[in-house]
Amino acid sequence: MGRHAFDKNTCSFDGTPTLLMASTDTRTKQIFYKRAVFSQPTGRTLEDILRTALSSKSRWGERQENPTGDGRTFCFINHSGRHQHPSHRISLLGGELFSYVKGSDQSIFNADPTATEVNVSAIPPGEDREFLEGALYFGISRDHLAVMQSASLRFGHLERHLNWLLTRCAKVIVEENGVTLMDVVPESTRGAVGDVKGIKLSAPLQFDAQVGALTGLRKVQRARLVPTGRAWEAVKAMLGAGFDLPTYLNAEEILNSRSLQVEIELKWKRAPDEGTTDLLTRIAHNLRNVNDEVDYSIDTRTGRLSREDFKLHTPVSVPWIGGRPRFDVLFPKMIEYLVSLVETDRVRL
Repeated sequence: MGRHAFDKNTCSFDGTPTLLMASTDTRTKQIFYKRAVFSQPTGRTLEDILRTALSSKSRWGERQENPTGDGRTFCFINHSGRHQHPSHRISLLGGELFSYVKGSDQSIFNADPTATEVNVSAIPPGEDREFLEGALYFGISRDHLAVMQSASLRFGHLERHLNWLLTRCAKVIVEENGVTLMDVVPESTRGAVGDVKGIKLSAPLQFDAQVGALTGLRKVQRARLVPTGRAWEAVKAMLGAGFDLPTYLNAEEILNSRSLQVEIELKWKRAPDEGTTDLLTRIAHNLRNVNDEVDYSIDTRTGRLSREDFKLHTPVSVPWIGGRPRFDVLFPKMIEYLVSLVETDRVRL
């Protein structure tokens, strides 16, 4: 997403970057399905609770989060409203999540094709204005979400912000409670799945190389490679404390490499004690914010599940005006997607 300016007094959005004309184009984006699960029962849906929270904090400045505590990086829900589809009875709460860095400039360059190199300069956002860093769009129907993320704002950012808004800002649920935006096993698949026989996970393994002293007659350097990265942390979280994963690797032959591919395959002769559904739900929970970093498949006695069975998504084409999607197109398409998941028995609203 290009960086666009907004007015801090009214939070009215000017989709036109400074010095540029507003543009209109059609973009194809992926919409993902998520399901909201509260850690403690509330008797209410996320849609209802979020409406209450946003009503109690009606001004955007009252509901902006500074997640890092640096006083410069902020995140807030801007637009929110009820959206309907002309052909379907269900409605949803549609919204947009914005992020910005206070006082941040926008870098531009002179695109002269005859120059040997470009000249770079920076333009300020202007008085009482800021440049947007990222935007994410979501639609919520009861506890079911359709989400269009961006490179700067991902599912994890939305989940974190919702928990902050509901517990610490608007205080509409107790702080001990919280909401998780989960991937789910589709209803039609879950009903047909038998006992789980095994799981295979494949992920890029990043590491920090700690090179030791030269040893032996051949003067071989020994390296201690410490696994790091979000994919590795997600795999550890999913497997739980019962699996003894290595904390480091000794790999003399790959000193010059900066990444590895790790593949873990787990098999058992009988179904895990926690049961098939609980195990699949655990996978959906721990890998919910991992997209392409981890690939996985689950073998059962009645078939194989892949990552695509958990991470439901579909492409949609939406016209954008001045760096912002048309809400009268985007949110009805989110409704169409949720309805299609119900009609194909993949989820149940």
